[in-house]
Amino acid sequence: MNRQHKQHKQRVVVCVIVVAFLGLAASEATAQLYFGNESSPGVIQEYSLPISASSTPNFSIASNNVSALGIDAKGNLAAGAFGGALTFFPAPLSGSSTPSATFNNGTTGVAQIAFTAAGDFFTSAFGNKVNLFTHPFSNASTPSMSITNANIMSAQGVAVDAAQNLYISNNGGSGSNTYGNVIVYTPPYTGLPIVTGPATGWALAFCMRARA
Repeated sequence: MNRQHKQHKQRVVVCVIVVAFLGLAASEATAQLYFGNESSPGVIQEYSLPISASSTPNFSIASNNVSALGIDAKGNLAAGAFGGALTFFPAPLSGSSTPSATFNNGTTGVAQIAFTAAGDFFTSAFGNKVNLFTHPFSNASTPSMSITNANIMSAQGVAVDAAQNLYISNNGGSGSNTYGNVIVYTPPYTGLPIVTGPATGWALAFCMRARA
């Protein structure tokens, strides 16, 4: 697969992820769906669940080139952009929300965002590492940790479970660096992964569902 075709495929898939997986607020009783688009100028829209064909957004927040969204347990919102910018919107969210912090994930776009229970978040960026950003966030925020692994060629999906284990999906390479590798780290994420195993096909994104 040549580089141009691969980049185009990633861009199309990311658009689908943005539409299909975004962020759900923690409480099912007042659950919301947050929808971002890659346009500039662009917006992040909030919808109340369940949604229907006649649903309209509760409000829209100005945010350009959105490629990833994450919501923490308090309702704070993090948005990632194709150019690598990260913006943090504190709760409560509304149509007049503006970011309290804007900082950079790197020179490549943000693929996915996953918050920890503490309010920090991991980001993937189509590269060979995953960054951790620690709150409180500011315009000067930089990664407090970067996780690299020989099996990571293009980290696309990240997720954190209830035990705070970190899941990373790889979407590139050959041999041991296979498409579809899933790599799992336990806190504090400084040791070797506890799992490096294959998934089926291209590993693009994760979505965790908590058990009742």
